This record gives sequence, structure tokens and C-alpha cells, in this order.
Amino acid sequence: MLIELDEAGWELADAWEEVPKYRRIAVVVETAGGAVEATTYVCADDRGAVPVDDERLALHSEAEVDAAIRRFRRR
Repeated sequence: MLIELDEAGWELADAWEEVPKYRRIAVVVETAGGAVEATTYVCADDRGAVPVDDERLALHSEAEVDAAIRRFRRR
């Protein structure tokens, strides 16, 4: 899913992604409508990164992500 963020949105995203643990990079995403320039976060120190190398689409379950969002909102 691609979303558009304003300055406040980027501040929230940076806090969520624990910048500088993660950093933003420019990417090109292939969509049904064609290629789109976008930004994503990558681990700044790949020694701590764990790739998803099985059938999962992500490292965390939906329940884990929901719990993290609830904790983040309390800040």
C-alpha cells in the first residue's frame, strides 16, 4: 500500500520507524498503473536485520502490529 504523507506524517513515521535505527531511501514501486517513485525505510545497520525467508509476508503478525500501534499511541 502506498500512502502520501505531509510533514507531520513524516515526523510520525520517523518516530514509528525509530530513526536513526531505520533510514529512508528512495525506491521505484511497480503498481498496476505503472512505476511510481516512493520512499521506504530500511534498517540502517543490517547486522540487526532479520530477513523474511519463508512463506510469511512479514516478521510480525497483525496482532503484534496492532499491539505496537496501541503502545505507540500512548506516548
